[in-house]
Formats: sequence, structure tokens, C-alpha cells
Amino acid sequence: MKKILETKRCYIREFVEGDVELIYQMNSDPEVMKYITDGKPQTYEYSKKRTLYFINEYYSKYPGLGMWAVVRKAGDQLMGWVCLKHLDNQDLIEIGYRLIKEHWGQGYATEVSQALVHYGFTEVSLDKIVGIASEDNVKSQYILQKIGLTFLKKAYYYETNVVFYQLLKKDYLI
Repeated sequence: MKKILETKRCYIREFVEGDVELIYQMNSDPEVMKYITDGKPQTYEYSKKRTLYFINEYYSKYPGLGMWAVVRKAGDQLMGWVCLKHLDNQDLIEIGYRLIKEHWGQGYATEVSQALVHYGFTEVSLDKIVGIASEDNVKSQYILQKIGLTFLKKAYYYETNVVFYQLLKKDYLI
């Protein structure tokens, strides 16, 4: 398992197969999935297939990019995931995050996302990072703004209407 980066309270690492069960538990929670799949849980098979795709294909195909486990240092507890990956199979690189409910509202998504923006611009040499959120997901939009992304437009990705944010490297204050 490769560690990607560390923050004050967390570290981000590549997925391992043992993460599948917890990812499934998170993906099967209607409240977690409210703005992603209109509250519809994802199946165990889908969660496993998606996790294994990153382990077996994406990491080697796109070095420096991926969807990774977010682990709280205290207790070495898997809390969810964060990503810098291709947006809806396009050339744009999106930042994203999903945490288990018990970790909401404690600043973890902002903390790991800020670190990931820095990583994307300084380690991966990205020129632009984008983020999307459901039009109704005000909290996720707030996080995108807090980490420096600016609203650009309404858009359509992953078969849903979203708001589209971006941050250009030239506008990023290191």
C-alpha cells in the first residue's frame, strides 16, 4: 500500500482490497449517497469493482492520480475516500471526496482536499483542478469554494446536473 500524502490528522493512501467492505458500507448509506445517486445505495459488487479498478488499473495507467483511502491517524481508521481523477472519462482532472457519516462536519473533507490541491499542483504538475457537486449539495459546494475553487457554470456530468468549479494553477497561492 502506497501512501500518497499526510495531513495533520489524516493520511491518504492507495486502496487495498480489504477496503472494499467499508467502501460498500459507505456507498450503501442513503444519506451519504443523497446527492450522488439520489439516495440510491450502490451494490457490494459495484463498490468492489470500482475499488479494484483503481488498485489494478488506474494507479499504474495514470501515475499520481487516483481515488484513494482517507485514513484518520488516530486509530488508523478508514474514513472514506478522496480523489484526483479524470472527470467522467474526460481530460479534466476532478477533486472529489466521500466520507462516512460519522466523520462529517469535523473539517476532514476540507483538510484532505486542501492537501490534495497542493499535491495536484506541486507534485503532479496539473494546470487546472475542477470539482463538481449536485446543485442541491450546498455543503460540498462550500468545501470546493473553501479550498480555492471558483464556480464557473452549471454543467452535466455523470448523467446528472451539477455545478462546476475550477482552480487554475496560476491562481493557486502556495
